[in-house]
Amino acid sequence: MGGFLKLPVILVLVYGCIQIFGQVHEANRCIWNDECSDDGKPCFSNTIPQPLIDPEGIYLLSQLCPKLVVSPTPPTCCSTAILRRMAGFTVRFAQQNLRRCPSCMENIMNHFCQITCSPNQSQFVNVTLSDATGSDVLVNGTEVFLTNEYAEGIHTSCKDVLYPGVNDIKVIDLMCPGYSDETCNPQIWFNALYLTSITPYTVAYNFVDSSQTFTNGIQPLSDTPFRCQDSTFGNPACSCEDCPAVCVEEYVPEPTNEPFEIGEVDGWILILSVIFFVFLSVLLVLILCIAFCKRRRSDSNEVRDANCCDSCSKLFNDTLSGVFEKWGRLVAKHPFIVLLISLVVVIACSCGIYYTEIVTDPIELWSSSSAQTRKDQIEFQETFGSESRTEQLFITPRVNGKEVYDSFRNGPLEFNALFDLSIFEEVLNLQNEISRLPVSYTYPNGTKIEITLKDVCVQPGAPYSQECFINSVLQHWQNSFEKMNTTVILGGRKADYHDHFLFCTTSPLSPESFMGLPCGSNLGIPAFPYTTLGGYKNDNGVDVYNSAEAFIFTLFLREEVDNDVLSGMTFAWEEAFIEFMHKYSSDLIRVSYYATSTLEEEIKRESEADTVTIAISYCAVFVYIVLALGQYNKCSRILVDSKVLLGLSGIIIILLSILSAAGIYGYVGVKTSLIALEVVPFIILAVGADNMFILVKDYQLDVRRSGETREEQIGRTIGRVGPSIFMCGLSESFAFFVGAYIRIEGIHTFALYAGLAVLFDFILQMSAFVAVLSIDAWRQDAGRMEPCCCCTCSRESTSNELGYFQLFMKKIYAPLIVNKWVRPIIVIVFVAATCISVYLTTMLTVVLDRADVLDDDSYATAFVRDYQAYGQIGPPVYFVVAGDYDYSNELAQNMICGGTNCSDNSLHQQLSAAGRDPENSLIAFPPNSWLDDYFDWIGPNFGSCCKLKEAGGDFCSTADPAYLGCTTNCIPASTDAWQRPIGQTFITYLPNFLGTLTGQYCTKGGATSYGSAIAFNDDGSIKATYFSSFHAKLSTGLDDIESLKIVLQICEDIEKEIRKKY
Repeated sequence: MGGFLKLPVILVLVYGCIQIFGQVHEANRCIWNDECSDDGKPCFSNTIPQPLIDPEGIYLLSQLCPKLVVSPTPPTCCSTAILRRMAGFTVRFAQQNLRRCPSCMENIMNHFCQITCSPNQSQFVNVTLSDATGSDVLVNGTEVFLTNEYAEGIHTSCKDVLYPGVNDIKVIDLMCPGYSDETCNPQIWFNALYLTSITPYTVAYNFVDSSQTFTNGIQPLSDTPFRCQDSTFGNPACSCEDCPAVCVEEYVPEPTNEPFEIGEVDGWILILSVIFFVFLSVLLVLILCIAFCKRRRSDSNEVRDANCCDSCSKLFNDTLSGVFEKWGRLVAKHPFIVLLISLVVVIACSCGIYYTEIVTDPIELWSSSSAQTRKDQIEFQETFGSESRTEQLFITPRVNGKEVYDSFRNGPLEFNALFDLSIFEEVLNLQNEISRLPVSYTYPNGTKIEITLKDVCVQPGAPYSQECFINSVLQHWQNSFEKMNTTVILGGRKADYHDHFLFCTTSPLSPESFMGLPCGSNLGIPAFPYTTLGGYKNDNGVDVYNSAEAFIFTLFLREEVDNDVLSGMTFAWEEAFIEFMHKYSSDLIRVSYYATSTLEEEIKRESEADTVTIAISYCAVFVYIVLALGQYNKCSRILVDSKVLLGLSGIIIILLSILSAAGIYGYVGVKTSLIALEVVPFIILAVGADNMFILVKDYQLDVRRSGETREEQIGRTIGRVGPSIFMCGLSESFAFFVGAYIRIEGIHTFALYAGLAVLFDFILQMSAFVAVLSIDAWRQDAGRMEPCCCCTCSRESTSNELGYFQLFMKKIYAPLIVNKWVRPIIVIVFVAATCISVYLTTMLTVVLDRADVLDDDSYATAFVRDYQAYGQIGPPVYFVVAGDYDYSNELAQNMICGGTNCSDNSLHQQLSAAGRDPENSLIAFPPNSWLDDYFDWIGPNFGSCCKLKEAGGDFCSTADPAYLGCTTNCIPASTDAWQRPIGQTFITYLPNFLGTLTGQYCTKGGATSYGSAIAFNDDGSIKATYFSSFHAKLSTGLDDIESLKIVLQICEDIEKEIRKKY
C-alpha cells in the first residue's frame, strides 16, 4: 500500500530515467532479455527479441507460454533464467489455485507470458523504477498498459473460482487482500497480482479505454480473453462451481412439508368427513334395526334368552368378584400381617434404587438408539474421533451508540459502540481471566492438582505450541492490547485498529494487513467474521462487519471418550467456567454464555426444582382426600370421622409403588431419566387417588347387612369394586408398556416406569390400603379419634345418606345419559370430536425447542435469545462418504470432485449448488473439498506442491529448507495440465498431502483443513471421508428438523447419482 501511495512520485522520477535509458515503445522491442542480479531482477535492455536456443528454455516456454512458440527457436524477451524464475515463483500461486478453471488459468498464464516474454513487450510495458549497478541497469518497477475490456474479461473469468480448502472463500479473496470478492474490481485485482505472483520487481497497471491512443508508441494489451464458459485449446470449460454461466440449474429442494390434498381439497378433511358420514349412516341403520327388533319382540311377547357372550361375561365377572371378595375378607381379618408383608416386599424392591442409573444426556434421552441419525453420529465418532466440546459467549455493549470513523481506505464509516477500544480491552481481560481460571482436580488415586484452560483446551500447534485455540475477533491482534493500540502513518494519513479490523475481516486469510500486523492468531489460524461477529448487516450482497452488534467468543475443549482423566479434567473445568461466568459482571459489556454440558445441567437443575412442585401436589391431594373422604356430621365426631391417617397412608402407598418400580428396574439394569422421575409421580398420584376414592366411598355408602361382620362388609365392597379397578389398572399398565416400544430413551423409560408403577399401585392398594381401610373402619366403629387412637368419643353410627353431588348423579345425570334419545347424540358428538381432534393433530409440529426446554431465569435462555438475535450461521454439517469406494479410479473421482472434468451431478457439485442457495437448502456455504485441493497440490505443472528430491526419489516436504531446490514433480509435467493422480500414485502421495502445511510456496496443504477428514484402512485405502460446511442460521427447533430433512434428501439424491454412474 505504501508503494501504491508513492506512485505519483515514482512516475516523476522514472520518466527522468526513461530519457537516460532511451526506452523505445514499438513492436519487436524488449525492455529486458535476461537477469543480472542474484534476486532475479532483469537488466534493462532496449533491444530486439533474441531467439531462444537453450533446450531447457524452449521446454519451459512451451510449457508456460505455448502461444509464443512460433518456431523451433522462437524470438522472445526472456532468457532461460527468467523462464525458470517464472515457473518457480511467478505462476506458482496461479497454477496451484486457478488450474481448476482452465479458461481463467489460460488467461492468467497468457497475461504473465505477454508482460514477461512477448517479443512486443515494450509496446505495453514501461520501466518506472531502476537501479544502476556497474554497467547494468536493474529493473525495479514496471508499468503495464492494458485496456479496461481486457482487464474486465480476465477478471470476470476468474472472479468465481472457489478455494476449496475454506468455506465461503474464493481465490480472488486471496488475491485481493483487504477486499471481498464483491468489492475487488479489475483495477484493484490487477494491482494486487504482484502480491501472489512473487516477481522481483513491482508491477503497476495503467487501465485505459480501447479507443485511447498514445504518441509514444504505447499500445495497451487488448487481447480478447477466454470466458469461463469457453473451452481452451481442447481443454474443457470451467465447472459450474467456478463459473455460474455454465450452470444448467440451481438447487431446488423438494418440499418437505407438502400439503396433503385430494384434488384441490384438504385430504384430511375429505377423508375424515367421509368417515363421519359413513358412521352416521351405519348408526342410523343400527338404530332402526334395533327399534324394529324390539317392536317385533314386544308384539310377539318373545322372551330372549341370554346369549353365549352374555353368559361368558357374567361368569367372568362373578368369578372375579368372588376372588376379590375372598381376598378383601382375608386382608380385613389380618391387616397387620398384610401390612408387614407389604412393607418387607416394598423394602426389598426399593433397595434396587441403589443400582439405578439416571440418563441426563439430551442426545440419549431424545433420540432413538436405532435412529439412522444416531447411528451416523456414533459411526462418525468412531471413524473420525469425537468432536471437541465448545463453550461459547455472546458479548454486547451495555451502552449502545455509533461512532463515525474516517477509515484509511473507505472514508467515513459508521461503527457501532461495540468497537470502542475500551470494549476490546474489557473483552481481552475477560478472555485472560478465563484462560487463567484455576480449577482443582483430583486424580482417581487421590492426588490433587490445579489445572487451567491450557490443560484441557484444543491445541492445534501441539507439540510445538501449547497455545489454546480460542476463536474470537481478538485473534486479529494476537490477543495483544498493545497491537490494538498500534497506529501507523501512511501517505500522511493515520490508520489504527479500525482499519486493521476492516482489512482482516474482509480478507481473513491474508497473512497481514497493510499496517504490517498479522491477521491470524499466533498459531496462524484465521478468524472468520461469520464465527466471531454477530448481528452485522448485509448491504446489496456485501457484509458490513463494522455494523456488528455482538462479539462471538468460542473456546474448544478436548474430548476423548476413552480418556477418563482428560474427561474428568474437562468436566471440572467446564463446571468452574460456568460458575465463573455466573458471577462475572462488567459495567461495559453484557455476556451470555453456553457450554456443551449446559442443556444437561439445566435439565438436572430444573428437575431438582420440580421436586418442590411434586411435594406441593402430593400435599394438596392429601388435604383434598382428607376433606373429601371424611364424613363430617357433628363437631364432636370430627376427629373420629376424619380420614387423616387413611389419606396419609394412601399417599405413602402411592410413593412406595413408585419406589418399588424404580427398584425393580434398578436390579435388572434399566436406566431411568429425570423426566420419568418427575412425571410418573403425578400419573400414579392421579391413578392412586382415584382408586382410593372408589374403595373408600363405596364402603362408606354401603349399608352393613344384618349379622354381617365388618370384615365381611369390606370383602363384599372389594368384590364389588375390585374387578373394575383391576381391569382399569391392567389396561393402563398395558398402555404404558406398549408405549415402551418407542425406543427414544426419555419416552421408553417413562413408559416402563409408569407401567410397572401402576401395577405396584394396584397390588399395594388391594393389600396394604385395604388393610389400612380395615383398621380405620375398626377405629371409626370404636369411636376412637385421630391421630391418637387411645382417645374415644361417641360410638354413634355414621350416616349413609347420599350427599348433594351423589344425589345429582343418581337422580339427574345418570338417567339423562342413558335416555334412548340422548345416547345416540352423545355418540355422534364424541365421534365428531374425535374426527376434529384427528384433523387438528395433523397441524401439530413435533419439536423439542431449546427455548422451551429452559426456564426463563436460566442463563442459557439469554444465550439462546442472543443467538437468535445475533447469530450468523448454524452448526457444522458433515457429508460422509463411507464404504468400498475407489478414489484412485478416475470415474469414481468424477462423481466426488467439483472442478473441471468432474461430473455435473457429482457430490461436490450438488453440495455447492445447495450452498449457493442457503435460504432453501439451509446450508450456508459450499463445502470444502480435499479431493479438488489434492488434485491442485499434485498437479503436473510447475506450480505443483508435490516435489521429489530427484526422479523416483524421496518426497520433498515444504518444511524442508531445501524445498525450493526440489524441481521434480511427483507427476511428471505433461501437455495434459489437468492430469490427475490415479491408481497407486493417488494412494502413495495422499498422506504427504495431508501432512503438508499451507505456506508461502504451497497454498494447498491438507494438514490445516483436512487433517481429520480422511480415515484410512490398514492397507492405506480410504475407509471414509467427509466434506464439511455450515448450516445456515437455525433459530428454532423447527429449523433444526427442516435442515435435517433437507440434508437427508440431498444425501439421497447424491447417492442415487453416484450409484447410477459408478
